[in-house]
Amino acid sequence: MVFSPSPKNCIKLVLNDIDIHKVHMCKYLGLYVNDQLTWRFHIDYVYNRLLQLIGVFYKLRSKLQYVWLRNIYYAFVHPYVWR
Repeated sequence: MVFSPSPKNCIKLVLNDIDIHKVHMCKYLGLYVNDQLTWRFHIDYVYNRLLQLIGVFYKLRSKLQYVWLRNIYYAFVHPYVWR
């Protein structure tokens, strides 16, 4: 990923005779970052993922014991919230 202050500045990078192209967004260490260094896409991604899981918890809350719900939380929700 190449960061530039304005879209007009086009930097051409070459590493071992391979061109490195500019991208608008990439995933690095589990976080989505765009070329403007904002986290908007990552926040939307986590929000949508948690929205799906909340529906699952709502349906399971009366069917499973607290211990099982807690295990499911730590398996599916906790990794998205505590990165």
